[in-house]
Amino acid sequence: MAELTQIEDWEGEADAEPKSSSSCLSVIAVEAVLGALCLSKIEPPRDGPAALSVLRLPDDDWLEPAKRALRNVPGLNVEVLRQSRRGAFTFDLVDILDGVARGQSTILVLHGNPPAALTNIADAVIDVPRHIEPKLVASVIKTVSGIDVAYDLIPAGGVSLTTLLAAVRPGRTVSDCTARLHALEKANLEVDRPEVPYVQDLVGYGAEATEWASSAVIDLSRVMSGLPSSGIQSALFYGPPGTGKTTIANAIAKTAGVPLVSTSIGNLFSRGEGSLGDVIAAFDEFLAEAKAKAPCVAFIDECDALPSRVGMTSRGREWWSSLIARALIGVEELRRANPPILLLGATNDLGALDPALIRSGRFDKKIQIPVPTTEDLARILDKLTGETFPMESLIRVASFKPGGTGADARTWVDAATRAATLNGRDLCIEDLLAQVRPADNRSVSEKRTVAIHEAGHITVALALGVPVIRASISSFGIVGGDVDVHVDPVLTADAVSKHLRIALGGRAADMIYGAGPNAGAASDLAKATSIAVNARVNWGLADRLLHIGNQSIEAVLASDAALSEHIEADLAAALEGAKAIVRERASTVFAIVDALLEQEVLDQKAIDALGAKPTISGRIERLAADLEHSGQHFPN
Repeated sequence: MAELTQIEDWEGEADAEPKSSSSCLSVIAVEAVLGALCLSKIEPPRDGPAALSVLRLPDDDWLEPAKRALRNVPGLNVEVLRQSRRGAFTFDLVDILDGVARGQSTILVLHGNPPAALTNIADAVIDVPRHIEPKLVASVIKTVSGIDVAYDLIPAGGVSLTTLLAAVRPGRTVSDCTARLHALEKANLEVDRPEVPYVQDLVGYGAEATEWASSAVIDLSRVMSGLPSSGIQSALFYGPPGTGKTTIANAIAKTAGVPLVSTSIGNLFSRGEGSLGDVIAAFDEFLAEAKAKAPCVAFIDECDALPSRVGMTSRGREWWSSLIARALIGVEELRRANPPILLLGATNDLGALDPALIRSGRFDKKIQIPVPTTEDLARILDKLTGETFPMESLIRVASFKPGGTGADARTWVDAATRAATLNGRDLCIEDLLAQVRPADNRSVSEKRTVAIHEAGHITVALALGVPVIRASISSFGIVGGDVDVHVDPVLTADAVSKHLRIALGGRAADMIYGAGPNAGAASDLAKATSIAVNARVNWGLADRLLHIGNQSIEAVLASDAALSEHIEADLAAALEGAKAIVRERASTVFAIVDALLEQEVLDQKAIDALGAKPTISGRIERLAADLEHSGQHFPN
């Protein structure tokens, strides 16, 4: 495959009048693509057979401009191939070859790896390099500004498409353009970093964060184009570690096409000896860099490492006050900067910040970045693995790690990829499962015992109309399995009755379909007892209105024998209710047992589908056979 390292002279756009910024991308595409055609000698032939060529572009930003440029070439049929969500190209190879056979020279334009079906039959495959060489950069500057520029003023290694667009605009002098090109390259602040997603590709950030990020990109883009904007807001992202607060800041900068200037409180303290003067000097350097590269995104991470003065000792206040005051003034300087700067911050603990730092005018918006849902975590895995696995398989992977973050997902994918590489093969779904599924040395019989228990909880919940969010028989430490059911924020007496039966549903299934009650269900008894006691002595849902407050359950029961008898009666009644449900819904119990043994983890959709099946018919023979095999008798 030919790779472009130099561009032949091509007369045309370079001698035209200065262009507007909106045509700059098209100028670059025309120069690069037509230069590639000349270098590779695949111009549509005047005589001889037609040719089939493949032009591979460095990213999607090139597709439309390349199509427009190539369609101006006489006698050339241009086909743009786009990838599906799963990475596959859709094309009619027979139709393409038929056109070539009829004398129609064709060039297929795409981003990504062309399928072997094309590369094997193409007359030429041409790669347009990610970095644009100095000669072409100089030509673009002349096209946009009308002024010649020496090649040696351009970064020797060339620049990326988006860096060129960020630096070269009408109205800037040649020296301004070249200085900005060097600044971006030197600081490695190119906004086309492939590991950073665009805002529109962010997953698991919640509607508020993604909508705000999109509006911030629009505001920055208007500023970059010299158009009036509604004003640049600032924002502070907060949420647990690993949820992607740094990533969203990077994504905003990349999508808007501006540099990201970042620091963290920890980084400021790492400068010099970490003295107060060193820290303030490092912060001043950060401010100066952001102002020099404006318009840009200025990002301050670990904001909670700068403590709040509220409740601070007099000694602590004496040391921290000057630094906090400088930080407050510096934030205001960034907000008033011209050209404007988008100020972003991140913290794991919003409550730890000084109130003066997070007031409007400094950080205008406080935006929570939540832990991804199972579905969002699966979509993150989808992005990290190149969209190569079925979504249902990735949901299964994600379901083993509820509460996992985007950072966790990257760790799993990296480890799984290393394992696959060491084994000399491509990544497969089993590699990912090996990273998230805990080691389990239990026998099939032991797993079945756990599955029967968890199926009892699930069956009772479904019968009572309480949604089951997730169920698992995966072993985590001393926990052999778990079921997560929806709990209303305000409990009624009816809801208490339901949750008592659900809590004892596992014990009921053990008694009817398993080997009887076992000590592994102690946590269920503790939960049921807590619900029953609180209903009677704190929530006013039984026969008394007295509220005892935060006394321990053990102390309350030890001091009130009559109450203990009431609680025992409540639990016994709930157990009988649970036993009646699991006895009546035998087929549901065993359908769930089978699914848990096969999948280990079930999500709400799978559980709801199992609950919708008939209860007795079709499974009664299986139930009787299982009981007979275990030496038990069918319950009366």
